[in-house]
Amino acid sequence: MNPLDYALYGGEDYSLLFTVSQENKDKLCRIFSYQTRTPLFEIGEIVEGNEIEIVLNSDERKKITKTGYQHF
Repeated sequence: MNPLDYALYGGEDYSLLFTVSQENKDKLCRIFSYQTRTPLFEIGEIVEGNEIEIVLNSDERKKITKTGYQHF
């Protein structure tokens, strides 16, 4: 299996992901980093449309299918 598929669909969740508006991003990063001594990392953006895709380091785009880990 492809390592990227493990990361996207493997069922192991080690990071908290959330969204914030563009206008509040910098303020949130400053406050969070100050209070927790932990940096936040921007990993993408939400744009209008019906498809989900990621952009790899090589600028290649990969469509993400709606699938998930089946626990049982």
